[in-house]
Amino acid sequence: MSGDTSLLAICTERRYPGRGLVLGLDADGVAFGLYWLTGRSGASQLRRILLQESSIVVQDLTNGPRDDLRHYTAAHRNPQTVILGNGTHVSDLWADLEAGKRFDEAHRKIAYEPDPPIYTPRITGIAALSTDGAASFIIAGAVSDSRWPGITQHKTLHIAAPAAGQGQLVTTYAGDLDNPKPHGTPSAVTVESGWESLASNIWDALDPELKVAVTAFPLEGRNFQDGIVKNKNAYGPG
Repeated sequence: MSGDTSLLAICTERRYPGRGLVLGLDADGVAFGLYWLTGRSGASQLRRILLQESSIVVQDLTNGPRDDLRHYTAAHRNPQTVILGNGTHVSDLWADLEAGKRFDEAHRKIAYEPDPPIYTPRITGIAALSTDGAASFIIAGAVSDSRWPGITQHKTLHIAAPAAGQGQLVTTYAGDLDNPKPHGTPSAVTVESGWESLASNIWDALDPELKVAVTAFPLEGRNFQDGIVKNKNAYGPG
């Protein structure tokens, strides 16, 4: 893999990045969030992203039993905070934040997903908002130690003063389709366009056989429904 920090290049190079999220400022300096789903199995493919006023939901389209590793609320927001991630831990962290806990304190109790032998990381992004816009971002991954899976590594990247065209990215996998390797390490990336174009650009960059859904949204709005979403499957079978 090259050392390119371009968000689009990374999404193209990692054939199977799993789920991914970005928080940052777009090329025009607008604060945004981005989240995507990819999947190998039929059950993982049959999902969609639904934008609600103060939450983003990953929905099951199979009409089967709920699977907390696939179906969850991926984001919450209020006027001060946006939180985004790849599982039910997002709602757990949101409850802790509303109860007054600091993010680093709440994140310590988050572990990776119980899906051996992969041990998928739980990834999270949080944006602090002010009347002047996005004040800071934290991107985090709860990752299994490669030698001792019983140990959870909590990896974080904190950006206190983001610049235009700078995002913070984390993906669950490193890109190998046949033998997925957990990733979960946040990194800084270059964002070459405005947020409105990102959903289409990332959708086009992801592998067509694996991509499931993408959403991009402004952080400084009051409503996730101001965002853009692309779903491979808007409706279930039948």
